[in-house]
Amino acid sequence: MRYPHGERWETVAVSAHRGVAATLAGGMYRDLRDDAGRSPVQVRIASDEKLRRGGGEAAVRQAAADLWQRAQATARADP
Repeated sequence: MRYPHGERWETVAVSAHRGVAATLAGGMYRDLRDDAGRSPVQVRIASDEKLRRGGGEAAVRQAAADLWQRAQATARADP
């Protein structure tokens, strides 16, 4: 998803099935806020192949890093 004035997409969900990924991302879309308290303004569903075509292996690694950071933040917020 992307926030207002965001320069990059943030990965918030992964699934082998497109429908499941859409459901997960939709739930995150409703609940997430950026540091300024703003809701996301866009959501997209992209396969790892599409990420690779658009940004190479670095794009796939960044998507995995986004998920890891989101999981860590969630774990800290919910002891």
